[in-house]
Amino acid sequence: MRLPKMFVGQRRRLFIWLVLNGLGQGLLAVLSAWMVKAVFDSVGSAAPTPVLVFLALGAAVIVVALLRRIERVHAELLGQYYVRAVRSRLFSRLLDTDLRQFRQHRKGGVLMKFVGDLSALRRWVSLGLARLLVASAAVMIGLIALYLLHWSFAVGVSAVLAGTTAWILWFSPRLRTLISEARRCHASLSANVSEKLAGLATVQAFDERRRERRRLRVQSDRLITASVRRAGSVGTLRAVIDAAAGGSVAVLIGIASLLPVNELNAGMLAAAISIVGFLTPPLRDVGRAQEYWLASQVAKQHLAAVARRSVRIPRPRDADALVITEGSVRFESVRVDNVLETLNAAVTPRAKVALMGANGSGKSTLLGLVGRLFDADAGRVLIDGQDTAKVELSSLRRQVAYVSADIPLIRGSLKKNITYGAGDVDTGELDRILSACDLIELVARVPGGLDARIAEGGTNLSQGERVRVSLARALLSSPKILLLDEADANLDLRAIRALNRVLQCFDGTVIMATHRRTSWALCDTFWQLTDGVLKELPKPTRLDGDGDDAPCSSKVDVNIGHCEVRK
Repeated sequence: MRLPKMFVGQRRRLFIWLVLNGLGQGLLAVLSAWMVKAVFDSVGSAAPTPVLVFLALGAAVIVVALLRRIERVHAELLGQYYVRAVRSRLFSRLLDTDLRQFRQHRKGGVLMKFVGDLSALRRWVSLGLARLLVASAAVMIGLIALYLLHWSFAVGVSAVLAGTTAWILWFSPRLRTLISEARRCHASLSANVSEKLAGLATVQAFDERRRERRRLRVQSDRLITASVRRAGSVGTLRAVIDAAAGGSVAVLIGIASLLPVNELNAGMLAAAISIVGFLTPPLRDVGRAQEYWLASQVAKQHLAAVARRSVRIPRPRDADALVITEGSVRFESVRVDNVLETLNAAVTPRAKVALMGANGSGKSTLLGLVGRLFDADAGRVLIDGQDTAKVELSSLRRQVAYVSADIPLIRGSLKKNITYGAGDVDTGELDRILSACDLIELVARVPGGLDARIAEGGTNLSQGERVRVSLARALLSSPKILLLDEADANLDLRAIRALNRVLQCFDGTVIMATHRRTSWALCDTFWQLTDGVLKELPKPTRLDGDGDDAPCSSKVDVNIGHCEVRK
């Protein structure tokens, strides 16, 4: 992933304003120095210093203060606009990521990229780069002013600045290493806390609180050690910058003591010292800019690592929209390394396929290929003769719906979850889907009805309720193909009846990964996956139940109610 260009559009205008701001501050500093010189030159003379000089000096101080305020606002805007562009690009990258690849990321680590690393970029742009621009313009004007006072002043201060710059460049690799170590410790701790809070039930169920507290304490100690070492190096950097500012004044005084009396007066020395005093804050900003730049380089490395591990699903340019008229699906020499052997199979239009197999046999992978949640390593998946890798991805996902525990509910209202992906929904159609999925009672029971809040992952709903909501979400977009990944596992009778009613009435193609014989009764095609190898089986002879996993017979399930799902 390439980061956005820094100086484009609105950010370019802010860059120009910052440079002009720095030049303005430098010119006002020079003007102030000349007025200081005039004041010192008038000391001891018969003519008093004009009042206008004092007024102008005060006005210059006020204007410089205002320019500093404007600089801070423009710098923050520059940083925020740039980080917004980076955040948007990173988020888009993750949204298009192959799900198999994304599941390999630590969720806490990804969150850290959106918080810690983007903050490091913002600090560099707002507090580092922006101030460096202003400081560079101000230092340039200041050195010119020193040269106009006396060339030796400019040479002496330039020598101090050059020596300081050389030391900073020599010191930077060590500081970068310490910053990287502190960032790594912080990211590890944040990821651990995020993951343990997400899996809090596991920690409590196995009473591993002591173990997790011990691990957190170890990580915290490592973070403290790394942060203190980084702070020590940062302190050294800032101390050297401050010493350079003080050294510049000492150099000026030393040079002044060596100059002949006829080449120097008190006014010139006072003006030179005031210019160096003006340069002190910009010099400190340069030191901090180096610190922020090093931190931003570490952040860029982390962002680049995320991008490398986030394999995007290709979206062909100018691709035609997928048009599904029948709903046939064909697998041509499809292979997924370490999951699916080369398979060739076809699903006839409006067929209902029961996909069977042990856990880990590749059922979810096969379904994901149809919905193009990821691509095969070889071969093609065709829907109505159209290669899914060459059609517009959005058009495919609008017509192929997926119900799976791996596609959870999101935090928000019940209505938001049901209508997610469906756009504007007709009230009558929404009511029909709610009725078909047996959600009318749930809407009436929960406080707020359709506006009731759903927790992340739907954890405040029962498993059966989550499946019914997920099923409604899938059906509301009027799909032509319905993919069900173990949607009937561990459900109560009510959820099973709703699911079977939908299966019976759905006027489209269904591919359903299932272990339930009660679901097989609604299917006309039967596939068995064993160690990545697909075989088509004849229709099972016994479909009247499957022990504890089938609380009701297939006959009862199939004949509940009437069809309410319309295409």
